[in-house]
Amino acid sequence: MARATRRRPIFVDPNAKVWTTKEDIYLMENQDVPLEEQAVTLGCTVDDVSNRRGILGLLRRAKAVIRLS
Repeated sequence: MARATRRRPIFVDPNAKVWTTKEDIYLMENQDVPLEEQAVTLGCTVDDVSNRRGILGLLRRAKAVIRLS
């Protein structure tokens, strides 16, 4: 018998910034740049940049690279 999977409900903030593909690419290519500088370049807050990096999986990737080093 197949096991049922539980999914977390997705909560979308209606006031959240809509990210473009170009902004996501910028974050991926410049993940070694400090958050403050990325926020200034993209014209948003440090919290917005940090949350987006988490969504894109850049935080998990950085932790994995540190673990392998």
